[in-house]
Amino acid sequence: MFRNYWIIAVRSLQRNRSYTIINFLGLTVGMAACLLLFLLVRYETSFDTFHAKKDRIYRVITVNRGPQNEGRQSGVPYPLAGALKTGYPQLEQVAPSYMEFGEQLVVERGEGQAPKVFRENAFYAGAAFFKIFDFGALDGDPKVLLDVPYNAMLTKSTAEKYFGDWKSAIGKTLQLHNKVLVKVAGILQDPPANTDFPFTVVIAHSTLAAANMTPTNPNDWVTINGGTNCYILLKPGSSAPALERSIDQLARTHQPAEYSKNGAGLQALGDMHYDDAETMDVYSGTKFSRDLIKALVLIGLFLVVIACINFINLATAQAVNRAREVGIRKVLGSGRRQLVFRFLAETGMISGLALAASILMAAPLLGPLNTLLETKLSAAPLAEPVVILFLLGIWVVVTILSGVYPALVLSGFNPISALKSKLAASSTRGLSLRRGLVVLQFVIAQVLITGVLVIVSQMNYFRHADLGFAKDAIITVGVPSDSVSRSRQASLRQDLLRNPGVEGISYSFAAPTDYSEWYSDFRYDQSPAKTSFASSLRWADTSYFGLYHLLLVAGRIYSNTVSSDTTREFVVNETCVRKLGVSLSYGQYQDPAGA
Repeated sequence: MFRNYWIIAVRSLQRNRSYTIINFLGLTVGMAACLLLFLLVRYETSFDTFHAKKDRIYRVITVNRGPQNEGRQSGVPYPLAGALKTGYPQLEQVAPSYMEFGEQLVVERGEGQAPKVFRENAFYAGAAFFKIFDFGALDGDPKVLLDVPYNAMLTKSTAEKYFGDWKSAIGKTLQLHNKVLVKVAGILQDPPANTDFPFTVVIAHSTLAAANMTPTNPNDWVTINGGTNCYILLKPGSSAPALERSIDQLARTHQPAEYSKNGAGLQALGDMHYDDAETMDVYSGTKFSRDLIKALVLIGLFLVVIACINFINLATAQAVNRAREVGIRKVLGSGRRQLVFRFLAETGMISGLALAASILMAAPLLGPLNTLLETKLSAAPLAEPVVILFLLGIWVVVTILSGVYPALVLSGFNPISALKSKLAASSTRGLSLRRGLVVLQFVIAQVLITGVLVIVSQMNYFRHADLGFAKDAIITVGVPSDSVSRSRQASLRQDLLRNPGVEGISYSFAAPTDYSEWYSDFRYDQSPAKTSFASSLRWADTSYFGLYHLLLVAGRIYSNTVSSDTTREFVVNETCVRKLGVSLSYGQYQDPAGA
């Protein structure tokens, strides 16, 4: 019987080719878009879910309590981890970590071979980190090797990049900061794409103290480096809220009196990737808000619904043309149930072919989608059971949504009226529903189009809005920060300025808008109390203002002469002046580039 249904369905679809092609294309595009969105949502919601103890892993964060609001920061004071290790028996593991972005690594390659210089994000972590997180190793045990200062482990791909064969990397030497030597003691598996710990080079955390390389003073509870994180693993049955209150009190007691309101808090591992606060960073540098995930799910549902409504409308619009076929089948003995199954078979065949085509359409679009969203989606998950079940579910849902109502309408025709050709479009049932579906389809389409127009408008604004500084034709290049390299900066400037394609050069901590941030509060006008807000600092030479065409409202840029290690001159922006309550007499804007 089912074989007969399929044969008849194929013949019917062949007779109505235009109808088949239109429905096929509509369902294909809708399913392909839904599949891409599903893969994206599945990827973003899978970050660091592969760790066996994920429900007991937390990141310790800094809580800054100002007079107006409360802020959170992912970085913590350097000595916090040591205090947690000694005073909290409810903690199974405490793992401090530090990421040095753009670390210069010199790779020694043996006799007769010149060393190679690489730029890597060097990740400093101890054995406790790998007792908390489940990252595998190919050679050596990080739970042992990374307890020893000056030991390092490379990922497989990084070892192959440095030495050709990862097995030959064991025992080789890497040089940090042109002075500190570390030994490659083992090889780690490459971390998966869906993790916020995309390390390539892991160095024993104890190396920071042993080599006097700590990012801040080891006993400083006030200064915070954003790359300094601390992860903890709670013992089973421990209370996270109670522990959070205790850690907050610990951090506050170590703060000077003027910072005593600032403390610490906890953030669950499952919340890290979705926290859209600017100061709550992750080492991968990319986050994805839960609101955006909900929006993508809703868009996927809208696209499938639009495709199904389009199918229903075309099927019911063709009902009059197929009335005689239905009448003949009823006269020959076909029951309504048989006709419903036959029309569902047609729908199932079209949606099945559309599903196969949508997979072929979605696969080559993964590359452009990765480029657009900076993700690492691949076609491999298409063969996973979860994705296969999703595809089968989409096929069943689309078949039912698209096929049930048209099948009920077509199978409900009166055979006598159908055979006498007295069935007109105005007399078919369900036209009011069809009109409603058309209206719904247009409403959904207009909502999506309006959303796209708003997004395009915002993107155009981002690209062309006046940011207050020049950004075109400016390239930011990292340079070594060690003393030897700093002594060569003047020579590098002269060499680059001899190039006719280079108009100007500036050495600075960061560009006006940059991922790197350096915040600090300060005292103003001999006030005993510091400001209630923190200012973002940019350390730069005098060429910085001309290079970026930063306009001066009043005053002048600071002098290039340095007589001591104390900063005596600086430039602030208008927002800082307003926050300080200083009235500013605006003069004519001055462009230092013209000076």
